[in-house]
Amino acid sequence: MQSYKPSRVIYLHGDATAIGGRLQTPVEKFVPTVAPVSLPGVGGFTTVRSEGFRFEEIVSCSAAYTRVESDHHNTGDGSASILLTSVVENINLLEVFSATRIVSQLTIGVPAERGDIEVSSLGTTYEGVRIAGYPAHLEMTQGLQCLDRTPEGRSRSLTWSEVRAVGRNQAQALLSSFKDRNESDAYQWAESKYGWLTTEPSGAASSLCSVVGSVKTAAPVRIHGHVIEIPHFGRITLGELVVTNDHVRLVGVRADLGCTIGGRITICCEGGGGVGEN
Repeated sequence: MQSYKPSRVIYLHGDATAIGGRLQTPVEKFVPTVAPVSLPGVGGFTTVRSEGFRFEEIVSCSAAYTRVESDHHNTGDGSASILLTSVVENINLLEVFSATRIVSQLTIGVPAERGDIEVSSLGTTYEGVRIAGYPAHLEMTQGLQCLDRTPEGRSRSLTWSEVRAVGRNQAQALLSSFKDRNESDAYQWAESKYGWLTTEPSGAASSLCSVVGSVKTAAPVRIHGHVIEIPHFGRITLGELVVTNDHVRLVGVRADLGCTIGGRITICCEGGGGVGEN
């Protein structure tokens, strides 16, 4: 017999894709979405694996998989958690950007009652990255992959305001780097994308930062923190993390192609969130 005993309800959502995108030139077309998964409406677990993907010699990988799962039965306080993972192996983008393995991973904590969600990017990593044939070493941003605990003994995560503080520091350094180039178009692009992070937050709760703190390589490219500009190719943006009070999105790699092929491709993209009842 159906029980009508009151119980707390949390509304969750989550999704992940390994590769996807859209090209505008020379012909407009969509890059097929690889290993897409979505969290069931009542929570649960789902995973997809793909082998040997190749799209018109533009982007390829030897394997990819995604996984989304949630837990709101064993937390003890009525809250819920979501784990999202997307992985690509031996990724190659136009023979210019490649990596042996990229992992984007998010742990999202949703409170039992309405309040800010919490996030950790622990597990996100970039292995064997090469740019224009040169090895590249990526350093992860300090403070985003928490390994400590709260005074109550829980694994510590970050709220949007803490992520915003990290993003503010990154934005200030990035804008200064673009300004030093004395190229108005480049600085205007950076100002329009990151300038809002240097001011005090107002209105809706929103933050943006990168899980990648710096990139070191001997390749003849321009590097501004987590943004890489590659001549005759385009722009690579690494590890952008967007956090609001009820949603999180992590994009492992976003390629804005500006060569004979124009368009945008994402690698290891995932996000999710949720709210509890009042």
